[in-house]
Amino acid sequence: MVFEPFEDESDFELLADKLGEDDPAVRRVAVMDLADTADPEAIPLIASTVKDESPEVRLQAAIALGEFDGLATATALCLLLQDTDNRVI
Repeated sequence: MVFEPFEDESDFELLADKLGEDDPAVRRVAVMDLADTADPEAIPLIASTVKDESPEVRLQAAIALGEFDGLATATALCLLLQDTDNRVI
């Protein structure tokens, strides 16, 4: 997938699609873009990456979730605290 300049970070559908890409770098950037929206609607999308196969994506999810409050955020962060990869916790 090619990133186009000046894309609208608030396009949740596009960012959700990027979370399903094969390339972990694309998924990681999508998590960053979701966090940059500062929209609470991004929380479930970011939380969906806490079980991503890539530790870099999971780490980015932890960083991104740290910018939000609420029960869904706390639940996702608790899952990340149980991660077995030292790069994530």
